[in-house]
Amino acid sequence: MSIYEIIEKLPDNYSVLISSENIDNINIEKLCNIFKNGKIYVLESNVSKFNSLNQLSYNNLQTANFALSNYSGINNIDKVKCITLNNFMSLYGVDKINFILINDLIDYRILEHSIDIIKNIDYIYSNEIRSIKSVLEPYFIEINSWEQNDKNDKNDKNDKNVKKVLFQNRCVQKIPFLRGVKRFSQIVLWGHKLYSHTHSYIHYGFKRAFEYMGYNVLWLDNSDINHINVNILSNSLFITEGCVDKNIPLLSDCKYILHNCDMEKYKGLPRSNVLILQVFTKDCYKRNDAEISKCFHYDVAKTKDDFSIIYMPWATDLLPYEIDENIYNISDIMDKKSNEIFMVGTFVPEWKILEKFCIENKIKFFTSIPNIDSKENELVIQKSLLAPAVQRIWQITNGYIPCRIFKNISYGCMAITHSDVVNDLLEHKLIYSSDLYTALNLGLEFERQSKEYKKNKIIELMKIVRDNHTYLNRIELLLECFN
Repeated sequence: MSIYEIIEKLPDNYSVLISSENIDNINIEKLCNIFKNGKIYVLESNVSKFNSLNQLSYNNLQTANFALSNYSGINNIDKVKCITLNNFMSLYGVDKINFILINDLIDYRILEHSIDIIKNIDYIYSNEIRSIKSVLEPYFIEINSWEQNDKNDKNDKNDKNVKKVLFQNRCVQKIPFLRGVKRFSQIVLWGHKLYSHTHSYIHYGFKRAFEYMGYNVLWLDNSDINHINVNILSNSLFITEGCVDKNIPLLSDCKYILHNCDMEKYKGLPRSNVLILQVFTKDCYKRNDAEISKCFHYDVAKTKDDFSIIYMPWATDLLPYEIDENIYNISDIMDKKSNEIFMVGTFVPEWKILEKFCIENKIKFFTSIPNIDSKENELVIQKSLLAPAVQRIWQITNGYIPCRIFKNISYGCMAITHSDVVNDLLEHKLIYSSDLYTALNLGLEFERQSKEYKKNKIIELMKIVRDNHTYLNRIELLLECFN
Protein backbone atom coordinates (compact mmCIF):
# COMPACT_ATOMS: atom_id res chain seq x y z
CA MET A 1 0.00 0.00 0.00
CA SER A 2 1.39 3.40 -0.97
CA ILE A 3 1.71 6.38 1.37
CA TYR A 4 -1.02 8.12 -0.66
CA GLU A 5 -3.46 5.26 -0.02
CA ILE A 6 -2.62 5.34 3.68
CA ILE A 7 -3.07 9.12 3.91
CA GLU A 8 -6.48 8.75 2.24
CA LYS A 9 -7.58 6.50 5.10
CA LEU A 10 -6.66 9.02 7.81
CA PRO A 11 -9.38 11.13 9.44
CA ASP A 12 -9.79 14.56 7.84
CA ASN A 13 -8.63 16.45 10.93
CA TYR A 14 -5.34 14.60 11.38
CA SER A 15 -1.93 16.28 11.63
CA VAL A 16 0.80 14.36 9.84
CA LEU A 17 4.54 14.67 10.44
CA ILE A 18 6.75 13.46 7.58
CA SER A 19 10.50 13.02 7.63
CA SER A 20 12.36 15.01 5.01
CA GLU A 21 14.14 11.80 4.05
CA ASN A 22 10.79 10.54 2.79
CA ILE A 23 10.01 13.74 0.89
CA ASP A 24 12.34 12.79 -1.96
CA ASN A 25 10.05 9.85 -2.70
CA ILE A 26 6.73 11.64 -2.25
CA ASN A 27 4.84 13.97 -4.56
CA ILE A 28 3.95 16.75 -2.12
CA GLU A 29 1.34 18.31 -4.39
CA LYS A 30 -0.44 14.99 -4.80
CA LEU A 31 -0.28 14.39 -1.06
CA CYS A 32 -1.76 17.78 -0.24
CA ASN A 33 -4.56 17.31 -2.78
CA ILE A 34 -5.48 13.99 -1.16
CA PHE A 35 -5.26 15.33 2.38
CA LYS A 36 -7.12 18.60 1.91
CA ASN A 37 -8.46 19.19 5.40
CA GLY A 38 -5.56 17.98 7.54
CA LYS A 39 -2.15 19.45 8.24
CA ILE A 40 1.10 18.06 6.86
CA TYR A 41 4.34 19.00 8.62
CA VAL A 42 7.74 18.28 7.10
CA LEU A 43 10.49 17.60 9.62
CA GLU A 44 13.50 19.14 7.94
CA SER A 45 17.11 19.27 9.10
CA ASN A 46 18.79 19.94 5.76
CA VAL A 47 18.89 23.70 5.34
CA SER A 48 19.21 23.72 1.56
CA LYS A 49 16.34 21.29 1.16
CA PHE A 50 14.28 23.36 3.58
CA ASN A 51 14.71 26.45 1.43
CA SER A 52 13.29 24.63 -1.57
CA LEU A 53 10.39 23.24 0.44
CA ASN A 54 9.68 26.69 1.81
CA GLN A 55 8.82 27.85 -1.70
CA LEU A 56 5.82 25.52 -1.78
CA SER A 57 2.56 27.41 -1.35
CA TYR A 58 0.11 24.73 -0.26
CA ASN A 59 -2.02 25.95 2.61
CA ASN A 60 -1.86 22.72 4.56
CA LEU A 61 1.89 22.18 4.25
CA GLN A 62 4.18 23.60 6.91
CA THR A 63 7.93 23.08 7.23
CA ALA A 64 9.94 22.58 10.39
CA ASN A 65 13.51 23.74 9.98
CA PHE A 66 15.82 22.81 12.84
CA ALA A 67 18.84 24.49 11.20
CA LEU A 68 21.17 21.53 11.53
CA SER A 69 23.97 20.94 9.08
CA ASN A 70 23.23 18.73 6.09
CA TYR A 71 22.33 15.09 6.72
CA SER A 72 25.60 14.00 5.17
CA GLY A 73 27.69 16.08 7.55
CA ILE A 74 26.25 16.10 11.06
CA ASN A 75 29.29 15.72 13.29
CA ASN A 76 27.87 16.66 16.67
CA ILE A 77 25.13 14.22 17.57
CA ASP A 78 24.44 16.22 20.75
CA LYS A 79 22.76 18.79 18.54
CA VAL A 80 20.30 16.13 17.49
CA LYS A 81 19.59 15.10 21.06
CA CYS A 82 18.52 18.64 21.88
CA ILE A 83 15.85 18.74 19.18
CA THR A 84 12.56 17.15 20.24
CA LEU A 85 9.02 16.99 19.01
CA ASN A 86 8.17 19.15 22.01
CA ASN A 87 10.35 21.91 20.51
CA PHE A 88 8.67 21.41 17.18
CA MET A 89 5.17 21.66 18.57
CA SER A 90 5.89 24.77 20.64
CA LEU A 91 7.63 26.52 17.75
CA TYR A 92 4.98 25.80 15.16
CA GLY A 93 1.78 25.92 17.21
CA VAL A 94 0.89 22.27 16.68
CA ASP A 95 -1.53 20.88 19.24
CA LYS A 96 -1.18 17.24 18.29
CA ILE A 97 0.55 14.97 15.84
CA ASN A 98 -1.56 11.94 14.93
CA PHE A 99 0.50 10.19 12.30
CA ILE A 100 4.28 10.05 11.74
CA LEU A 101 6.18 8.80 8.71
CA ILE A 102 9.84 8.28 9.63
CA ASN A 103 12.90 6.31 8.58
CA ASP A 104 16.12 7.94 9.66
CA LEU A 105 18.37 8.41 12.67
CA ILE A 106 17.43 12.04 13.23
CA ASP A 107 13.78 11.12 13.64
CA TYR A 108 14.58 8.27 16.03
CA ARG A 109 16.51 10.59 18.32
CA ILE A 110 13.69 13.12 18.21
CA LEU A 111 11.06 10.54 19.08
CA GLU A 112 13.14 9.04 21.84
CA HIS A 113 13.27 12.35 23.65
CA SER A 114 9.56 13.08 23.19
CA ILE A 115 7.80 10.48 25.30
CA ASP A 116 4.83 12.72 26.17
CA ILE A 117 4.19 13.32 22.48
CA ILE A 118 4.57 9.64 21.62
CA LYS A 119 1.75 8.75 24.01
CA ASN A 120 -0.67 10.81 21.91
CA ILE A 121 0.35 9.59 18.46
CA ASP A 122 -2.15 7.24 16.83
CA TYR A 123 0.04 5.70 14.15
CA ILE A 124 3.68 5.44 13.19
CA TYR A 125 4.59 4.29 9.71
CA SER A 126 8.24 3.36 9.33
CA ASN A 127 10.76 1.45 7.26
CA GLU A 128 12.91 0.83 10.31
CA ILE A 129 11.86 1.03 13.96
CA ARG A 130 14.47 -1.03 15.82
CA SER A 131 16.34 1.88 17.32
CA ILE A 132 13.45 3.05 19.49
CA LYS A 133 11.40 -0.11 19.92
CA SER A 134 11.92 -0.26 23.68
CA VAL A 135 10.89 3.39 23.96
CA LEU A 136 7.72 2.85 21.95
CA GLU A 137 6.77 -0.47 23.48
CA PRO A 138 4.77 0.72 26.52
CA TYR A 139 2.46 2.70 24.22
CA PHE A 140 2.29 0.74 20.97
CA ILE A 141 1.60 -2.68 19.59
CA GLU A 142 2.69 -3.88 16.18
CA ILE A 143 0.36 -4.37 13.26
CA ASN A 144 1.54 -5.65 9.93
CA SER A 145 -0.68 -3.69 7.59
CA TRP A 146 -3.49 -1.20 7.46
CA GLU A 147 -5.94 -3.97 6.56
CA GLN A 148 -4.99 -5.85 9.70
CA ASN A 149 -5.65 -2.68 11.69
CA ASP A 150 -9.16 -2.44 10.21
CA LYS A 151 -9.91 -5.98 11.37
CA ASN A 152 -8.66 -5.33 14.90
CA ASP A 153 -10.15 -1.86 15.29
CA LYS A 154 -13.26 -2.97 17.14
CA ASN A 155 -11.23 -4.86 19.73
CA ASP A 156 -8.91 -1.91 20.28
CA LYS A 157 -11.58 0.75 20.81
CA ASN A 158 -12.33 -0.46 24.33
CA ASP A 159 -8.71 -0.09 25.46
CA LYS A 160 -7.62 3.53 25.53
CA ASN A 161 -4.00 2.54 26.23
CA VAL A 162 -3.62 0.52 23.04
CA LYS A 163 -1.97 2.33 20.13
CA LYS A 164 -0.63 0.99 16.88
CA VAL A 165 2.72 0.92 15.20
CA LEU A 166 2.19 0.60 11.47
CA PHE A 167 4.95 -1.13 9.54
CA GLN A 168 5.49 -1.42 5.83
CA ASN A 169 4.61 -4.96 4.77
CA ARG A 170 8.14 -5.58 3.55
CA CYS A 171 9.63 -4.77 6.96
CA VAL A 172 7.50 -6.63 9.48
CA GLN A 173 9.34 -7.22 12.74
CA LYS A 174 8.06 -8.19 16.15
CA ILE A 175 8.69 -5.90 19.10
CA PRO A 176 9.21 -8.36 21.97
CA PHE A 177 10.20 -5.98 24.77
CA LEU A 178 8.18 -5.60 27.94
CA ARG A 179 4.56 -4.97 27.08
CA GLY A 180 2.51 -2.55 29.12
CA VAL A 181 3.14 -2.37 32.85
CA LYS A 182 6.68 -3.21 33.96
CA ARG A 183 7.09 -6.61 35.54
CA PHE A 184 9.41 -5.61 38.40
CA SER A 185 9.50 -2.80 40.94
CA GLN A 186 13.21 -2.41 40.25
CA ILE A 187 16.30 -4.25 39.08
CA VAL A 188 18.95 -5.10 41.69
CA LEU A 189 22.49 -5.76 40.52
CA TRP A 190 24.23 -7.43 43.45
CA GLY A 191 28.01 -7.11 43.68
CA HIS A 192 30.88 -6.27 41.34
CA LYS A 193 30.37 -2.53 41.44
CA LEU A 194 31.92 -0.72 38.49
CA TYR A 195 35.72 -1.12 38.11
CA SER A 196 35.93 -3.56 41.03
CA HIS A 197 36.17 -6.64 38.77
CA THR A 198 36.03 -7.51 35.07
CA HIS A 199 32.50 -8.85 35.66
CA SER A 200 31.47 -5.33 36.69
CA TYR A 201 31.37 -4.38 33.00
CA ILE A 202 28.74 -7.07 32.44
CA HIS A 203 26.65 -5.66 35.28
CA TYR A 204 27.17 -2.24 33.75
CA GLY A 205 25.79 -3.47 30.42
CA PHE A 206 22.68 -4.80 32.16
CA LYS A 207 22.33 -1.53 34.09
CA ARG A 208 22.37 0.64 30.98
CA ALA A 209 19.88 -1.57 29.16
CA PHE A 210 17.39 -1.83 32.04
CA GLU A 211 17.55 1.92 32.63
CA TYR A 212 16.93 2.48 28.93
CA MET A 213 13.82 0.33 29.30
CA GLY A 214 12.61 2.63 32.07
CA TYR A 215 13.55 0.62 35.15
CA ASN A 216 15.04 1.92 38.35
CA VAL A 217 18.31 0.03 38.87
CA LEU A 218 19.95 -0.44 42.29
CA TRP A 219 23.60 -1.55 42.30
CA LEU A 220 24.31 -3.00 45.73
CA ASP A 221 26.85 -5.35 47.28
CA ASN A 222 27.45 -7.27 50.50
CA SER A 223 28.50 -4.12 52.36
CA ASP A 224 25.09 -2.52 51.72
CA ILE A 225 23.02 -5.13 53.52
CA ASN A 226 23.02 -3.17 56.81
CA HIS A 227 22.03 0.08 55.12
CA ILE A 228 18.95 -0.95 53.15
CA ASN A 229 15.38 -1.74 54.05
CA VAL A 230 14.84 -5.17 52.53
CA ASN A 231 11.10 -4.48 52.27
CA ILE A 232 11.70 -1.98 49.45
CA LEU A 233 13.22 -4.81 47.39
CA SER A 234 9.91 -6.62 47.04
CA ASN A 235 9.10 -7.72 43.46
CA SER A 236 12.66 -7.09 42.27
CA LEU A 237 14.75 -8.86 39.68
CA PHE A 238 18.18 -9.70 41.16
CA ILE A 239 21.25 -10.35 39.03
CA THR A 240 24.42 -11.59 40.72
CA GLU A 241 27.56 -13.69 40.43
CA GLY A 242 28.82 -16.41 42.76
CA CYS A 243 31.84 -14.60 44.16
CA VAL A 244 29.75 -11.71 45.51
CA ASP A 245 26.37 -13.10 46.61
CA LYS A 246 27.16 -13.75 50.30
CA ASN A 247 24.58 -11.33 51.75
CA ILE A 248 22.08 -11.20 48.91
CA PRO A 249 18.49 -11.08 50.31
CA LEU A 250 16.44 -14.17 49.44
CA LEU A 251 12.86 -13.03 48.88
CA SER A 252 10.12 -15.35 47.64
CA ASP A 253 8.40 -12.63 45.55
CA CYS A 254 11.57 -11.76 43.62
CA LYS A 255 13.24 -13.28 40.57
CA TYR A 256 16.94 -14.23 40.46
CA ILE A 257 19.39 -14.53 37.58
CA LEU A 258 22.47 -16.31 38.91
CA HIS A 259 25.89 -16.75 37.33
CA ASN A 260 28.31 -19.31 38.84
CA CYS A 261 26.50 -19.37 42.20
CA ASP A 262 26.33 -22.15 44.79
CA MET A 263 22.76 -23.27 44.21
CA GLU A 264 22.36 -24.79 47.69
CA LYS A 265 21.88 -21.22 48.89
CA TYR A 266 18.83 -20.72 46.67
CA LYS A 267 16.97 -24.01 47.17
CA GLY A 268 14.42 -22.38 49.45
CA LEU A 269 13.15 -20.17 46.64
CA PRO A 270 10.41 -21.20 44.18
CA ARG A 271 12.16 -22.87 41.23
CA SER A 272 10.19 -20.73 38.78
CA ASN A 273 11.78 -17.63 40.33
CA VAL A 274 15.37 -18.69 39.68
CA LEU A 275 17.29 -18.86 36.42
CA ILE A 276 20.92 -19.91 36.10
CA LEU A 277 22.84 -17.91 33.52
CA GLN A 278 25.93 -19.48 31.96
CA VAL A 279 28.09 -18.44 29.05
CA PHE A 280 27.88 -20.55 25.92
CA THR A 281 30.62 -23.10 25.25
CA LYS A 282 30.77 -26.19 23.05
CA ASP A 283 29.72 -28.29 26.05
CA CYS A 284 26.15 -27.31 25.22
CA TYR A 285 26.30 -29.61 22.19
CA LYS A 286 27.38 -32.57 24.35
CA ARG A 287 24.50 -32.07 26.78
CA ASN A 288 21.93 -31.80 23.99
CA ASP A 289 20.40 -28.70 25.58
CA ALA A 290 17.59 -27.22 23.52
CA GLU A 291 19.04 -24.80 20.97
CA ILE A 292 17.15 -21.50 20.81
CA SER A 293 19.45 -20.18 18.10
CA LYS A 294 23.12 -20.48 17.24
CA CYS A 295 25.15 -20.30 20.51
CA PHE A 296 22.00 -19.85 22.61
CA HIS A 297 20.80 -22.94 24.50
CA TYR A 298 18.18 -23.53 27.18
CA ASP A 299 18.18 -26.41 29.64
CA VAL A 300 14.69 -26.49 31.16
CA ALA A 301 14.44 -27.86 34.70
CA LYS A 302 13.39 -31.52 34.42
CA THR A 303 12.50 -32.17 38.06
CA LYS A 304 11.17 -30.09 40.96
CA ASP A 305 14.68 -30.02 42.42
CA ASP A 306 16.37 -28.67 39.28
CA PHE A 307 16.92 -25.11 38.13
CA SER A 308 16.55 -24.02 34.52
CA ILE A 309 19.76 -22.86 32.81
CA ILE A 310 20.22 -20.46 29.91
CA TYR A 311 23.51 -20.52 27.98
CA MET A 312 24.42 -17.47 25.93
CA PRO A 313 27.27 -15.04 25.15
CA TRP A 314 27.55 -11.61 26.71
CA ALA A 315 26.94 -8.52 24.55
CA THR A 316 28.09 -5.02 23.64
CA ASP A 317 27.60 -2.30 26.23
CA LEU A 318 26.14 0.06 23.61
CA LEU A 319 22.41 0.44 23.05
CA PRO A 320 20.92 0.08 19.56
CA TYR A 321 20.51 3.81 18.98
CA GLU A 322 24.16 4.36 19.97
CA ILE A 323 25.23 1.82 17.36
CA ASP A 324 23.04 3.66 14.87
CA GLU A 325 24.89 6.85 15.74
CA ASN A 326 28.20 5.10 15.08
CA ILE A 327 26.87 3.81 11.77
CA TYR A 328 25.85 7.34 10.88
CA ASN A 329 29.31 8.64 11.79
CA ILE A 330 31.28 5.69 10.41
CA SER A 331 33.34 7.81 8.01
CA ASP A 332 34.55 10.01 10.87
CA ILE A 333 35.29 6.96 13.00
CA MET A 334 37.36 5.42 10.22
CA ASP A 335 39.32 8.66 9.89
CA LYS A 336 40.39 8.41 13.55
CA LYS A 337 42.60 5.38 12.84
CA SER A 338 46.22 5.79 13.91
CA ASN A 339 49.34 3.65 13.66
CA GLU A 340 48.59 2.24 17.11
CA ILE A 341 46.83 -0.76 18.59
CA PHE A 342 45.21 -0.48 22.02
CA MET A 343 44.26 -3.59 23.98
CA VAL A 344 41.70 -3.13 26.75
CA GLY A 345 40.92 -5.93 29.19
CA THR A 346 42.64 -8.67 31.14
CA PHE A 347 46.14 -9.57 29.93
CA VAL A 348 46.41 -13.00 28.33
CA PRO A 349 49.60 -14.67 27.04
CA GLU A 350 48.35 -14.41 23.46
CA TRP A 351 48.84 -10.65 23.63
CA LYS A 352 52.57 -11.42 23.22
CA ILE A 353 51.77 -12.57 19.67
CA LEU A 354 50.08 -9.24 19.00
CA GLU A 355 53.02 -7.37 20.51
CA LYS A 356 55.45 -9.27 18.23
CA PHE A 357 53.22 -8.44 15.23
CA CYS A 358 53.25 -4.75 16.13
CA ILE A 359 57.04 -4.62 16.50
CA GLU A 360 57.57 -6.30 13.14
CA ASN A 361 55.11 -3.93 11.41
CA LYS A 362 56.31 -0.78 13.23
CA ILE A 363 52.93 -0.28 14.97
CA LYS A 364 52.77 1.21 18.47
CA PHE A 365 51.30 -1.25 20.98
CA PHE A 366 49.51 -0.25 24.17
CA THR A 367 48.28 -2.81 26.69
CA SER A 368 45.45 -2.75 29.19
CA ILE A 369 44.27 0.57 30.60
CA PRO A 370 43.05 0.03 34.21
CA ASN A 371 39.56 1.15 35.26
CA ILE A 372 38.74 2.53 31.84
CA ASP A 373 35.22 3.86 31.48
CA SER A 374 32.89 2.80 28.70
CA LYS A 375 33.27 5.91 26.57
CA GLU A 376 37.06 6.01 26.84
CA ASN A 377 37.13 2.33 25.93
CA GLU A 378 35.11 3.08 22.82
CA LEU A 379 37.37 5.97 21.81
CA VAL A 380 40.68 4.12 22.16
CA ILE A 381 39.34 1.13 20.22
CA GLN A 382 38.15 3.46 17.46
CA LYS A 383 41.67 4.91 17.25
CA SER A 384 43.28 1.47 16.94
CA LEU A 385 44.56 0.49 13.54
CA LEU A 386 43.26 -3.03 14.20
CA ALA A 387 40.71 -4.20 16.78
CA PRO A 388 41.27 -7.93 17.33
CA ALA A 389 39.44 -9.97 19.96
CA VAL A 390 42.40 -11.96 21.27
CA GLN A 391 41.47 -15.11 23.20
CA ARG A 392 43.23 -17.68 25.34
CA ILE A 393 43.74 -21.23 24.07
CA TRP A 394 41.09 -22.58 26.48
CA GLN A 395 38.51 -20.11 25.15
CA ILE A 396 39.25 -21.02 21.54
CA THR A 397 39.15 -24.76 22.24
CA ASN A 398 35.87 -24.56 24.14
CA GLY A 399 34.09 -22.08 21.87
CA TYR A 400 33.84 -19.23 24.36
CA ILE A 401 32.54 -16.01 22.76
CA PRO A 402 34.07 -12.83 24.23
CA CYS A 403 32.01 -9.67 24.65
CA ARG A 404 34.98 -7.84 23.13
CA ILE A 405 33.97 -9.00 19.65
CA PHE A 406 30.53 -7.37 19.95
CA LYS A 407 31.92 -4.20 21.51
CA ASN A 408 34.59 -3.63 18.88
CA ILE A 409 32.07 -4.05 16.06
CA SER A 410 29.51 -1.77 17.70
CA TYR A 411 32.19 0.90 18.12
CA GLY A 412 32.65 0.91 14.34
CA CYS A 413 35.68 -1.35 13.91
CA MET A 414 36.24 -4.34 11.68
CA ALA A 415 36.37 -7.46 13.84
CA ILE A 416 39.36 -9.80 13.78
CA THR A 417 39.09 -13.23 15.38
CA HIS A 418 40.98 -16.50 15.61
CA SER A 419 37.88 -18.37 16.83
CA ASP A 420 35.86 -20.45 14.38
CA VAL A 421 32.84 -20.33 16.73
CA VAL A 422 32.89 -16.52 16.85
CA ASN A 423 33.24 -16.30 13.08
CA ASP A 424 30.36 -18.73 12.59
CA LEU A 425 28.08 -16.81 14.98
CA LEU A 426 28.67 -13.62 13.01
CA GLU A 427 27.84 -15.26 9.69
CA HIS A 428 31.46 -15.68 8.51
CA LYS A 429 31.72 -11.95 7.92
CA LEU A 430 34.74 -11.39 10.17
CA ILE A 431 38.44 -11.31 9.38
CA TYR A 432 39.28 -14.82 10.49
CA SER A 433 42.11 -17.31 10.67
CA SER A 434 42.65 -19.99 13.30
CA ASP A 435 46.21 -18.64 13.50
CA LEU A 436 46.20 -15.29 15.32
CA TYR A 437 49.25 -13.91 13.52
CA THR A 438 47.71 -14.71 10.14
CA ALA A 439 44.42 -13.09 11.20
CA LEU A 440 46.31 -9.91 12.12
CA ASN A 441 48.01 -9.84 8.71
CA LEU A 442 44.60 -10.24 7.06
CA GLY A 443 43.46 -7.29 9.15
CA LEU A 444 46.27 -5.15 7.73
CA GLU A 445 45.30 -6.20 4.21
CA PHE A 446 41.72 -5.16 4.93
CA GLU A 447 42.88 -1.71 6.06
CA ARG A 448 44.55 -1.23 2.66
CA GLN A 449 41.21 -1.58 0.85
CA SER A 450 39.14 1.40 -0.30
CA LYS A 451 37.23 3.35 2.31
CA GLU A 452 33.89 2.55 0.68
CA TYR A 453 34.61 -1.17 0.67
CA LYS A 454 35.63 -1.14 4.34
CA LYS A 455 32.66 1.00 5.32
CA ASN A 456 30.16 -1.39 3.74
CA LYS A 457 31.71 -4.42 5.42
CA ILE A 458 31.81 -2.78 8.84
CA ILE A 459 28.25 -1.42 8.68
CA GLU A 460 26.95 -4.86 7.73
CA LEU A 461 28.46 -6.27 10.93
CA MET A 462 27.33 -3.32 13.04
CA LYS A 463 23.72 -3.95 12.03
CA ILE A 464 24.02 -7.62 13.00
CA VAL A 465 25.28 -6.63 16.45
CA ARG A 466 22.69 -3.85 16.81
CA ASP A 467 19.83 -6.24 16.09
CA ASN A 468 21.08 -9.34 17.92
CA HIS A 469 23.85 -8.70 20.41
CA THR A 470 23.02 -5.84 22.79
CA TYR A 471 22.00 -6.28 26.42
CA LEU A 472 18.45 -5.44 25.35
CA ASN A 473 18.51 -8.67 23.32
CA ARG A 474 19.92 -10.62 26.25
CA ILE A 475 17.31 -9.22 28.65
CA GLU A 476 14.55 -10.13 26.22
CA LEU A 477 15.72 -13.74 26.19
CA LEU A 478 16.20 -13.94 29.96
CA LEU A 479 12.69 -12.69 30.62
CA GLU A 480 11.26 -15.09 28.06
CA CYS A 481 12.90 -17.91 30.04
CA PHE A 482 10.99 -16.84 33.13
CA ASN A 483 7.78 -17.00 31.10
